[in-house]
Amino acid sequence: LFPYTTLFRSPAKTLPSAASPAAQPAPIPRILRDADDWMTLVADSGVKGPVRDLAAHASFVSHADGALTLALPDGLDHLRSDTQVGKLAEAFAGPLGAAPKIVFARAAEGEDNLHARNARARDERQAKAERDFTENATVRRYMQQFGAKLVPDSIRPADDN
Repeated sequence: LFPYTTLFRSPAKTLPSAASPAAQPAPIPRILRDADDWMTLVADSGVKGPVRDLAAHASFVSHADGALTLALPDGLDHLRSDTQVGKLAEAFAGPLGAAPKIVFARAAEGEDNLHARNARARDERQAKAERDFTENATVRRYMQQFGAKLVPDSIRPADDN
């Protein structure tokens, strides 16, 4: 026999391991039941730019039978281009199990969306920072003893730096 016969053996067949993608079960599709589910999906999605703006300004209406119904406030129709809606549907295909058909309904006054919720949270942090600063004993003493005045809009929450 030749000493090189091992070069001509057929490679051993390997079975997929538990760590391989083929062995992983498919993720369970999310079902959006309410605005909180919608806002969590948007926040977790990683979408950026105009697609993020569209998602953040859209209010959740319903999700059933592969259709995702959203509402945009008046004056924001420019966010709803076919390209952006298509990219949004693609971004949610994984978490929802398939790309949803996105339908837009007329927004009711005061509907909650991620953009409004983030603005409220930012305003609350700002108000707390101002309140904490002006209630500080040292700050009050300086204001009383030295006539110090606050510069409007100069106080920022520590986590905004």
